[in-house]
Amino acid sequence: MPAKYHIHVEPVADRFLSPKSYVALERDGCLGCLECVKRQCIYDVFKKREYSTEQMRDSADSLCKNCLWCVQQCKRRLFSRQLNPDFAAIGDEYWKPKMIAALWAQAADGKVPVSGAGYTGPFCGPGFDQMWTDMSEIVRPTRDGIHGREYINTSVDIGRKAGRLGFDAAGNVTTADYPLVSISSPIIINKLPFGAVGQGLRQSIALAAKELDILAIRPASELVEHGCPVDTAKYFVPYISKDESPKDYAELLGQVRAVQIDDTPKVLEKIAQLKRIAEQSGADELVVVVRLTLVPGVDRRVVELAQNNVEAMHLGADYRGNEFNEGDDTTKLSSVDNPRFVAEAVREVHESLIQAGLRGEVSLIVSGGIGLAEHVAKIILCGADIAGVDIPVLVANQCRICMNCRTGKPCPVEIDNVPVDWSRQRIVNLFGSWYAQMIEVMGAMGLREARRLRGELGRAMFFRDLERESFGPIFGQRKDFTTKARSTRR
Repeated sequence: MPAKYHIHVEPVADRFLSPKSYVALERDGCLGCLECVKRQCIYDVFKKREYSTEQMRDSADSLCKNCLWCVQQCKRRLFSRQLNPDFAAIGDEYWKPKMIAALWAQAADGKVPVSGAGYTGPFCGPGFDQMWTDMSEIVRPTRDGIHGREYINTSVDIGRKAGRLGFDAAGNVTTADYPLVSISSPIIINKLPFGAVGQGLRQSIALAAKELDILAIRPASELVEHGCPVDTAKYFVPYISKDESPKDYAELLGQVRAVQIDDTPKVLEKIAQLKRIAEQSGADELVVVVRLTLVPGVDRRVVELAQNNVEAMHLGADYRGNEFNEGDDTTKLSSVDNPRFVAEAVREVHESLIQAGLRGEVSLIVSGGIGLAEHVAKIILCGADIAGVDIPVLVANQCRICMNCRTGKPCPVEIDNVPVDWSRQRIVNLFGSWYAQMIEVMGAMGLREARRLRGELGRAMFFRDLERESFGPIFGQRKDFTTKARSTRR
C-alpha cells in the first residue's frame, strides 16, 4: 500500500487585487458616531484598507466578506453594496466569474470553499453540471469526517497492464512486463493552451509537480531551450510534436519517465524509435503517451491503438471541454455547431474499450474543460484514468482569462514575471484543496481507491439519462423527446 499522501498548504497573498463580486458604495453625510460601524467591522476591512494607485483599486472591496453588517448598522444608511461590473467581465461563458473566483480563493489558502448558504443555482446546467455523483455512502460527515479517519488511496498508474497472465510449460510467466509510471494523485498538469508563460511559471510548475508527486506536460523544445534540471526531470512529460524528430531529444529522453507524441499514421514506428533512443540514452523504461484530438469517432482509433499495444492515450478537448471537428485548429476553440461535451465523448471511448475487452490494459488521460475539483472525479467516473488540468494552473496565478496574451497585449497580472516560490505554493494550494475535496467525494461514495473510481457509472447520474427514463415512455424513444418534455412542462 502506498505511503499516506499529504499536501502541505499555506496561505499566499494575492499579488494583485482581484475584482470581487460586489463593490462598496459610501455616501457623504457621516454623523461622527462614537460607535462607527467602520471601527466595529469584525474583519477590520476599514482598518486594513489601502488604495492602490497602480491598480486603481480600493482594497476594501477585496477584504470585504459581504456580511452586510455595515450596511444594516450604519445609522445614516451611508453604506451599500452593488454588483461589480469588473467582476462580471472576467472569464467567458464557460469559465464564469464565480468559478474563477473560487479557484483564486483555493490557490490563496488551500482550503475547501464553503458557501455557508447551500447551493442556490439551477438544478441542471451545461457541461459537468448535467452530472451528479452518488453520495449514498456518506455517514455523519460533520462529525466523522474523512481526513485522518480512513485511508483513501488516490495514486494511479500511467502505462499498459497485461489483460491476462501467460505461462510456459515450466510454469514461468511469459507475459510481457510493461513499464508503469505511478503518481500520487489522478491529475496531470497539461500543456497550457495559452498564457503569458515565462521562466518563473515554468520553474514553479516543475517544483509544484515534484512536491505534489504528479507529472507536467511541457513542449520538449521548451525543456531543451530553457533547461530541464535533473532533480525535476522525472516529473516532466516532454511533448514532441509530429514535425519534430525524437533524435533531437535523445539526452532528454534518457532523463524522463514518460513522453507524449501526436497520433499519426506512423505512430507505432515512432513509439518503437522513442523506446530505442531512450534505452540507448540510459533510460531503462519509458512510457509513450499518444495524444489524440477529441473528435467524433475517436473511440474507433483508440481501440485500434490499444489493440496494437499502445500504453497510454491522451484525449484532448478544447479548453471549454468541447470536441473538435476533423481538421480543426486545436489551439483555438471548437468550430462544431453542436459539439459533444468531453464527459459524453469519454463515456463512449470507455464503453468501446470495454466491448473490445481492452479497458483494463490502457491508461486514458483526458483534458479540456476541467476547472473544479468535482470535475476531476466526474471525468474519472466517465472512464478516464487521469484528468489533465491546464487553465486552473493559470488561474492559480491570478489569470483572468482575458486573452490579452493571444492578441499581443500585456498581461494585467504579469504572469510572465511571477515569483517562483509564490507561484509554486499557489499551484500546490490549489491542488491541495482539490485533493481534500476529492477524498471527501470518494469517501461519500464508499470508495477507498482512485483506481476503482474509473468508469464507476453506477455512482453517477446523468440528466439526459434521467429524462430519457422519465419522459421516454410518455413521448416515445425519439431524439426530440427532451425538447417536447420541456415545452410540455412549461
